Amino acid sequence: MHETQMNRDAHVLEREVARYLATGESDPLAWAFPGDHALERMIGYERHFRAQLVAEVRRREHGHRQPQGETLGLPHTRSKEWLLDIAYAKRETFAYACETYGRIVDQAQGTAGRRALLTQYARSPKPSDETVDSAELLDILTEAIETRNGWKRILARCSSSSQPVPRSALTCT
Repeated sequence: MHETQMNRDAHVLEREVARYLATGESDPLAWAFPGDHALERMIGYERHFRAQLVAEVRRREHGHRQPQGETLGLPHTRSKEWLLDIAYAKRETFAYACETYGRIVDQAQGTAGRRALLTQYARSPKPSDETVDSAELLDILTEAIETRNGWKRILARCSSSSQPVPRSALTCT
């Protein structure tokens, strides 16, 4: 196969992978892929398409790797696989609390502004997710906005550790 043909084939596959990632659609009959007959095109297309797709997924995963707990100064062990120790039953509460707290912090000026936005949030409709207790969510957010280290407060309230975290461990120095 000539080098120009190989470049064209690679370009076709890149375009097909991009189209698949953007739309979820692919070309099951591999009309754009080279081959002497339909079966040859489909087999070649599937093999190369899959390899290109796996390479793209790996490329994206590599770009989104999170630093480990030790790097961030968080508690860690050699056997712990996850960065944050969130209780399974609290995972949605944690997500809502982080999203809401982040928006409040971004939009507010100081503690008084955070309180005003939290009051406004408290009056708005709450998540309809049955795994989230709205009263508990508001309690977590109230605690978070009153301190400089609200993220740690949210994490402590949603942690899977059965022991309560002492306030001294949550205070910024």
